[in-house]
Amino acid sequence: MALTMPSLIGKYQKKVTVERLKKSYSLLYQALEMSTNEHETINYWNFDLNTQEFMDIYLIPYLKKITSKEKENEYSSDTYKLADGTTIKGWMYKNPAHKDVTTFFQITIDINDEKNLIN
Repeated sequence: MALTMPSLIGKYQKKVTVERLKKSYSLLYQALEMSTNEHETINYWNFDLNTQEFMDIYLIPYLKKITSKEKENEYSSDTYKLADGTTIKGWMYKNPAHKDVTTFFQITIDINDEKNLIN
C-alpha cells in the first residue's frame, strides 16, 4: 500500500485535532471540578448572573495560562485566549417567556487558533 503525501498529511491533521480536543476536554473538566469543589455542585450555582459574571465566578479563576481577553458582544462573555492558542467563551440563553429562567449555558472552545493551523 503506497502512502501519498496528502494521505499522510490528512492522518497527521486528524491526530493533531484529536489531541487538541482531548486537551481542551481535560482543561474544561479540571476547571469544572475545581469550581465544584469550591462552589458545590452545578445545581447550586447562581444562574441568575449575567454571562460574564457567571464565567468570572465559576470558570475563569480555574483556567490556567490565560494570555488575553477580548469583548465580543453584550450577549456572550469575553473571549479568553490561552497560551496554546485555544480560545474559550461562554454564552447564556434565557427563555424570553421566562426571563428569570436560564434555558442553557454554552461554553465554546476553539482549538484552531491561526498560529496552530497546519498548512
